[in-house]
Amino acid sequence: MDLTNALLIGSLILVVALFWIIVGIRHLKTLTHETVLKWQLLDKDLRKRQDLVPILIEVVRKYITNKEELIEKVIAMRMKACKEYNVSLKKIEFEHDLTAAINWLFDLKKESVELKQDVYFQELKREMDHLEKRIAGGTEEYNKIVRFHNKHRKSFILLPLAALMKYKPVDIFEFEL
Repeated sequence: MDLTNALLIGSLILVVALFWIIVGIRHLKTLTHETVLKWQLLDKDLRKRQDLVPILIEVVRKYITNKEELIEKVIAMRMKACKEYNVSLKKIEFEHDLTAAINWLFDLKKESVELKQDVYFQELKREMDHLEKRIAGGTEEYNKIVRFHNKHRKSFILLPLAALMKYKPVDIFEFEL
């Protein structure tokens, strides 16, 4: 009877341990996948915004000719933002700089009545505003899943599995528009 109880208890412990490992790893993989998916959606909107910048620059160049230095600065900021793909401090900094640069371009409408009345300029402004709202929403969703991921990764139950499987915390994308 003692051997049977020992085998039964040992088997039960083994089954529970295997269940814990399988469910825990699956949960961590699911959270990691969700995080990557949310980042891809956010990055898609960031890239679309980056793609609109050259069009905006050309529209501005038609009416404002004395701001070539500013336009070159905007082009350089866009190039930096385009080169960075992953969530990082550099990516956040470059996107902040690009946002400021886009705002500078839109502020140039004060210098030219023709620019302010240009249909393409107005359409670009509407599209950029729409993208900014989507980016803000995407950033919020991304950061929400990242916080959830990091919280679960550090939980008492999943921490050993996360360490064993080398799941690292994911960076928050603090982005202000």
